[in-house]
Amino acid sequence: MAGSARYTAILDANVLYPNLLRDLLLSLAAAGLYHARWTSEINDEWTRNLIANRPDLTSKVPLLLELVNQAVPDCLVENYASLIESLVLPDPGDRHVLAAAIAGHADARPRSRHGHQDHGSRDCDHWVGIATEREKRTG
Repeated sequence: MAGSARYTAILDANVLYPNLLRDLLLSLAAAGLYHARWTSEINDEWTRNLIANRPDLTSKVPLLLELVNQAVPDCLVENYASLIESLVLPDPGDRHVLAAAIAGHADARPRSRHGHQDHGSRDCDHWVGIATEREKRTG
């Protein structure tokens, strides 16, 4: 998909990991209120952490992942890897998310502060970069 007319958000591992937050965000997307997108790499991250923290769920994670991916049509962003090396962020580990946001034409990235360091205004700065990149690509 080249882009979406709907408001689009890239969902990172920190919002896909918590069950209630994941269910809420996917329900809103399934209702057509916005277009939720993520990557296989993001899926790997949140499911790996879920299994590490809840080994009792190991056998259930493959079905959960299948249901998550089926919940939203065109959810998986692809062809973003070539952008990663060109991006500069305070946390280099977040470059794949920003690259996916650019490639997936995301307008935003919901965040969960629970259990994650707050990057304050630096986080806003790199999302300004998304808008700038989108402007460059769309003219």
